[in-house]
Amino acid sequence: MTSQLREEALQIWTAAVDSVRARSLVARSIHRDGEKLTVGQSVYRAADFDRVIVVGAGKAGSAMTQGLLDKIDTWRPVRGWINVPEGTELELQNVRTHPARPSGINEPTAAGVDGSLKILDLVQSCSDRDLCFALISGGGSALLPAPIPEIKLQDKLRLTQFLSGAGADIIELNTVRKHLSVIKGGGLLRAFRGKKIITLILSDVLGDPVDQIASGPTVPDTTSKAQALAILQKYDPHRTLPTRIYDALRQQNQETTLPEKTQHHDVTERHLHDPKPSGKPSRSMSISDQKKENQRLSREPSDYETLIIGNNAGAVSAAERAAQQLGFITESHSATASEGLAEEIGRQLAQRAIEQLRDASLKVEQPFAQNPEPNQAALDQAEPRAINERGSTDSSPNDSQPSPHDSQTGNTPAPIPSDNLATINGGEPTVILCPPELRGLGGRNQQLVLAAYQHLLQANLTDLEWSRLCLISGGTDGEDGPTDAAGAILDRHVHQRAIDLKLRPQDFLGRNDAYHFFEQVDGLIVTGPTGTNVCDVRVLLIQAADGINQANSVDMRNTE
Repeated sequence: MTSQLREEALQIWTAAVDSVRARSLVARSIHRDGEKLTVGQSVYRAADFDRVIVVGAGKAGSAMTQGLLDKIDTWRPVRGWINVPEGTELELQNVRTHPARPSGINEPTAAGVDGSLKILDLVQSCSDRDLCFALISGGGSALLPAPIPEIKLQDKLRLTQFLSGAGADIIELNTVRKHLSVIKGGGLLRAFRGKKIITLILSDVLGDPVDQIASGPTVPDTTSKAQALAILQKYDPHRTLPTRIYDALRQQNQETTLPEKTQHHDVTERHLHDPKPSGKPSRSMSISDQKKENQRLSREPSDYETLIIGNNAGAVSAAERAAQQLGFITESHSATASEGLAEEIGRQLAQRAIEQLRDASLKVEQPFAQNPEPNQAALDQAEPRAINERGSTDSSPNDSQPSPHDSQTGNTPAPIPSDNLATINGGEPTVILCPPELRGLGGRNQQLVLAAYQHLLQANLTDLEWSRLCLISGGTDGEDGPTDAAGAILDRHVHQRAIDLKLRPQDFLGRNDAYHFFEQVDGLIVTGPTGTNVCDVRVLLIQAADGINQANSVDMRNTE
């Protein structure tokens, strides 16, 4: 039977996702009054435009397009192309939502290249009578592959897999990708020939740096090739990546050019060239000519406008409000920079749970404890142990472990907190992957929750304590790694199932196989694609001891 605490945790997490649903966010960002369209601080009149061009990419692409069409339908004729993950495409009038990669596989594909070139062709065809909307959301980098002529799609794929597996964060990954693409790093903005391009962004990058979200296709780039090379030196000191990648990044004086409009079928080998103003491709331009052309194509700030319409902080705030409505005293935090490893964040949340379970004087406004230093020997031996009818773990008479409620200075039981507490935070940690031949299945949220469970096992929680806690970590996009799950949940039910099945978290953590752990213990959160993406949201609930409904208590005693 699903516990009330689990239901409340899921309700709070779902409130976070619902608050950043892309269709409604886009619709709220645009106001239409007859022939006038207001977006941000700007007002546009229908008489000044012949067409509205819609382009973009991301996991929320289809829903964002729906929201835009809800407001601009019949304002001016619309034409567009959006790259989206397979399974999220929709039949929309005059706007093609193109499946640019398989569901759950966040990597560049040939289909993505085809779609990216269609987008570039479309914005290059614009005139001063065209208004363009670029709809950008999380996952846009992988959905907008357009390699520079010097490298191949397979090089980009290998680069993405290598840096992701090595633990590079999204800023590092996107910094490198931008300098190997004709569409990222402001490439789409440079290609645009119309009057104004308005970018609506659903941010999946912490701190909302607009030049990093989907690798910044419609804003000027703030990074350099030297920075990209430094990142590669950090993660690939032995130069195992293709030489072509390094050679391309060393060409500091060669400007990135725009793709030729071509019907070439081998997109993995396609070379991209900059069309002259007439639209005819120029297959050979001197560097000085290229620089002049790029200067001609440089955009003034008045040519583009960028609006963040949703982010992780908004989702965390919505979850906090939902928790308060359910009677929880809350603390919350949305990260604004890379968080580090998922396992560390999981241990931090587990330590927070232990503190709140056992210290009645602890107030939620106190900051998180620092990331606990794990006792590796204890972690290696940690495993679920059955709980006896007295509420303590079964141990031999000679065991010298203290009671879970013993204080650090004596045997006086600590007072039990009397408030329901909710800790809500958001971010996007990284995972270092083990070698492919050893690797299982999982994602950063599942890895985080499993690491939290491993840490909690060291604390020898009692039956009562397990009954009072629930932890969820999930991706707001409904995807966690190459799995069908959004994330994982940990509560008394999961713990009991792990005991019954004699599962040890360390056996799964080391091989990045958290999915197959939680699959066996009813601990996966499966939502399907949510149509949004603002990183991850975590919810930790601690129920007051006097608030537990004993009638619904599950018998956790050892039956062996």
